[in-house]
Amino acid sequence: GWGAGEGERRLAIGVALARRVRKAVFEECGYTCSVGVAHNKTLAKLASPVNKPNGLTVLPFGNTSGVLQALPVKKLRFLGGKLGDRLEAAGLMTCEDVRRVERGALEKVVGARELDFVWDIVRGVDRAPVTPKMGTKSMLAAKNFGIVRALDGLLNLVATLTAELAQRLAADEASEKRRPKTLVLTFRSNPAGGAGGWKNHSRRVPFPAEALGARRSAADRRPALEKAVLRLLRDEERRLLPCIFLGVTATNFERQAHGPGSLTSFFSPATPGDRTALHSPRR
Repeated sequence: GWGAGEGERRLAIGVALARRVRKAVFEECGYTCSVGVAHNKTLAKLASPVNKPNGLTVLPFGNTSGVLQALPVKKLRFLGGKLGDRLEAAGLMTCEDVRRVERGALEKVVGARELDFVWDIVRGVDRAPVTPKMGTKSMLAAKNFGIVRALDGLLNLVATLTAELAQRLAADEASEKRRPKTLVLTFRSNPAGGAGGWKNHSRRVPFPAEALGARRSAADRRPALEKAVLRLLRDEERRLLPCIFLGVTATNFERQAHGPGSLTSFFSPATPGDRTALHSPRR
């Protein structure tokens, strides 16, 4: 564990980093965000919504008892499923309820395998390391708008959304060395008419190969991406209109093989006029 001074120092560093992140998000994206700073990720997650919107909440470890006292056990990480069901079935509804139970009695409820985890987590102790996320799971470009009743009214929006997505994909493929396998079109429409008839719809198709490739710029990717989206819109025209929301998502990302062990490392671009890109040994 840390000494009191070391714990405070680390919290102060976390606060400074959180302020920088919030400032960067606002300056680059125009969005506000709320952040929680604590000694582990469970407590930080609990602290983050306390001062929404646009708040920064610090939770020193010495203050966790009061925060957790009345907290339902299912609000804690990994206790929202069957493990939490077993606690509630035993009448242990809050963290304070669980903390009052002796270890032997708690073991009968959760089992020996989960005992240490549950014992710690209701006391604000989370020993799981913080691991960085390797890129987003999906990329969405979307827009809410007034009622559009004709497909032509969506053309400019499609151009804008696909240009945005193409730019983000080009940067992501360059930095993360991965490509999406699936393209998803999402829209909210009311083809039957009438109040309360607006519903969300989606359509998934393989991502167009012409919109991928490390050597392709955002401008090179956009036409193929726009063409694929327009094809989907025409296919869905009967249930697309009238429409008030449109979204284009790249998802199901796959890492690209690199290095001496990858198949592509044995090939190189053909020179102009060279029609033989792959040579077979003579027999």
